[in-house]
Amino acid sequence: MHAKPPATAEVWILQPSIEHYRAPVFDAVRALGEGRYDLKILGPLKDGAGTGGVRRPWFEDQPYTTKQIAGQIMTWWPGVEARIRRRRPEAVIVGGGPRCLSAWRLPSVCHGMGIAPICWSKIHSFSGLPAPLTTVVKGGLYRRYDRAIVYGDASKAELIRLGYPEARIHVAHNTIDVGRIFEQGEAIAARGRALAEAAGVADKRLIVCVGRMDADKRQGDLLAAWPALQTLIPDAALVLVGGGPDLESREAQAHALDPTGQRVVVTGRVPEGDDYAWLSAASVAISPGAVGLSINQSLAFGVPTVIADEPGADGEIVRDGETGWRYRRGDVPALVDVVAGVMADEAKAAAIAAAGRRLMREEITLEAMAATLDGAIRAALPGAAM
Repeated sequence: MHAKPPATAEVWILQPSIEHYRAPVFDAVRALGEGRYDLKILGPLKDGAGTGGVRRPWFEDQPYTTKQIAGQIMTWWPGVEARIRRRRPEAVIVGGGPRCLSAWRLPSVCHGMGIAPICWSKIHSFSGLPAPLTTVVKGGLYRRYDRAIVYGDASKAELIRLGYPEARIHVAHNTIDVGRIFEQGEAIAARGRALAEAAGVADKRLIVCVGRMDADKRQGDLLAAWPALQTLIPDAALVLVGGGPDLESREAQAHALDPTGQRVVVTGRVPEGDDYAWLSAASVAISPGAVGLSINQSLAFGVPTVIADEPGADGEIVRDGETGWRYRRGDVPALVDVVAGVMADEAKAAAIAAAGRRLMREEITLEAMAATLDGAIRAALPGAAM
């Protein structure tokens, strides 16, 4: 097989879903690869668009299937192997873990055709099996790939423990485009004040939680903590932002705690950008479970950020007592103590929040994430040293 000239090399990133917040990262990687490779993003599209209506001419529809098999939720990209054999890209980045059947098969398919397979994974997110067996399964999967892109230093450490060569690991600290926060901060803050005014909480110090309403996000812990928090912080209000399967039950809990809606607000799903606005208005931002990218936003705003202490790389940018605060996941009294302590010492909170803002401005940037992905691609393409 003869490789295509480097300028026409085609590189694919397979995604379970093409999220709107990832588009700026992909834009940046594509720009970095210009003249060396042509980046395509493959995943489920609806009317040619990914989530939130995001569109690019180089997005391609690739169905993704989820099915319960033997009590486990398994996934795969139907037809992707035939697509690879037909199109013969130079490298394929697979965004999938041990429950993705395609993630197991594609390295062999790629190696048989001289194509470089690269995995892109959180590493720590697989569970459901006894720990020794989980280790065997993970190691067996990830060692199939020529390169590994991971979300943080904790992911890198775990991958090394699984026997993966350190020299082939690329750490792309997970982030989104927070540049708008630094560029448009005043306008976003004005929108945040308007939302607080409309909700009747403009005169309160806001404890804000942004995230999908489901069991893993543990908004229920915040609601359980609210009676103690409102006693300790009489001028506080709690705002839960997001939609999801648990929205109705969370709304019912909030109404039971605060029938007037003047101290506990559940917004439901908000228009794109209003999550930023609510966080800009927060005195404290908190992620009580399944820590997500909202912490990148709150840190960039310089808002004191509290998260549940969970394994893996997702929340490692929140360093306890340095850039934010951590507490034991599910420990409601500890949640109360941490939040109350943050709001009681505003000077200390401001100093730690400022350190978090510097981290997001100087280190955990979209540009740095894109550069790492580009580096992994360039290292894997034909002609690069392994």
